[in-house]
Amino acid sequence: MLDGAGSTRTTVVAGLGAALLAVALAGPAAADPPRIVQIALGANHSCALDHGGYVWCWGDNLWGQLGDGSRTDRPTPVMVHDLGSVVALAAGDAHSCAATAGFGTRCWGANWHGQLGDGTTRERLRPVAVAGIGDVAALAVGRAHSCGITATGAAFCWGDNGQGQLGDGTVKTRLAPAAVRLGPVATLAAGHQHSCGITAAGEAFCWGSGDWGQLGIGSTPDFRKRPAAVRRSGSAVALATGRLHSCAVTAGDRVRCWGANEAGQLGIGDTADFRALPAAVKHLGPVTALAAGDSHACAVTYRSRARCWGANHSGQIGDGTRDDRPIPVAVKGLGRVTAVAAGLGHSCALTESGRVRCWGGNGEGQLGDGSSILYSATPVDVVFPDVTY
Repeated sequence: MLDGAGSTRTTVVAGLGAALLAVALAGPAAADPPRIVQIALGANHSCALDHGGYVWCWGDNLWGQLGDGSRTDRPTPVMVHDLGSVVALAAGDAHSCAATAGFGTRCWGANWHGQLGDGTTRERLRPVAVAGIGDVAALAVGRAHSCGITATGAAFCWGDNGQGQLGDGTVKTRLAPAAVRLGPVATLAAGHQHSCGITAAGEAFCWGSGDWGQLGIGSTPDFRKRPAAVRRSGSAVALATGRLHSCAVTAGDRVRCWGANEAGQLGIGDTADFRALPAAVKHLGPVTALAAGDSHACAVTYRSRARCWGANHSGQIGDGTRDDRPIPVAVKGLGRVTAVAAGLGHSCALTESGRVRCWGGNGEGQLGDGSSILYSATPVDVVFPDVTY
């Protein structure tokens, strides 16, 4: 999720991407599966950004979160329509968002709380422009809210705000972006009903729902409408937020987590209900990437290996079992990876060669391998179509 994307082609205006690929497929150049540079997972859908700036999605599509103009679930990737050249990607429970180069921020899918940011609460089967924000440098998407960071470090959020997860000092739903009361930030993460950010100085803040300790402030308030400093997190460089838990990568590349822990999703070796302060994840060591799902988390170690921990009812830990794991375990048969992503009950990794492999629940085709299996407790290959650029 931390990967960027460079464009190797002329920028395509919105709506012409599919036509360009169709023409390319008919040309003399050899066709191959796209090389992926970023992955993002929602509850039961998955998306990927390729090196040409195109977005592909698969899995659950009840609310149009795949962006292909339909509500049909897709067991293999389909290209998202009506996007320009994309540079960043994020996925929420049932919606997705993309940051483009020169064509603003665009979202699609469920919109019952205005999480698409287009000024309405109407779901969209194809991408629509987020109102009043323009291009952003990074995105974070939660259950029913979305956030973006501009090039100057200004943070904005929109959508559901019933627990103060937009950080604007209110609990008012916002159908268009509202400024987070934090000042310049380097990164954002969005969970079920809470959000977290890191300032340019490396200080971590969280806001929104806090009843399971997911704000990391040492107490369990119902919610906080404005960002509150996470205690004992040290200097932070990256964040990941799940449904009711949060994790940070410190300046020493170590991981600390806080919040709900009934399935061992904090990785601290027990399943005590929660921790209201950050605690060190055990047996993990330095990491280069981090992701948090509904009740599990995954990381990439310095040796480029994926390790996961927490809930495993659908095999989302990837160790070949469905046993919950309160400390990190290796994902089986995966090889070297550069990034990981985590959803409701599935996980995916980006390999060093630009392939995507996924594991866990597959009831809506979110593993992308084209099969009808209900789950896989070990990684399977996502089956992309052959394309040329």
